[in-house]
Amino acid sequence: MKVVVLVKQVPDTYEKRSIALDTGMLAREASESIVDEIDERVCAVAAELKKVGAATEVVAVTMGPAGADKAIRKVLALAADSAVHVVDDGLVGSDMIQTARVLAEAAKDADLILSGAESTDGGG
Repeated sequence: MKVVVLVKQVPDTYEKRSIALDTGMLAREASESIVDEIDERVCAVAAELKKVGAATEVVAVTMGPAGADKAIRKVLALAADSAVHVVDDGLVGSDMIQTARVLAEAAKDADLILSGAESTDGGG
């Protein structure tokens, strides 16, 4: 069974957050980026599925800027056999629906998709 784990790199919640006045979006460069905590837990579930033989392959999927490769590398170290990193300047500021469409396309060959219910940096 091919398991896809959706991963999001988010600002560290222990650091101060600020909004960029020119875009109205979270100023991500103001704090260190980390793998969302719930995504790390989901990776542990995927690793357990592989350990017991229920999963034959674990693939991490993320959408984000080139710097989100840090999250992918961590998940590769934790549980994933391979990764897909969708990088496209046209997707900057995407809403949840557009993000879901992109991630669904990237994960279309999965037998099981694991994700957190919500990210720590917003509602999606």
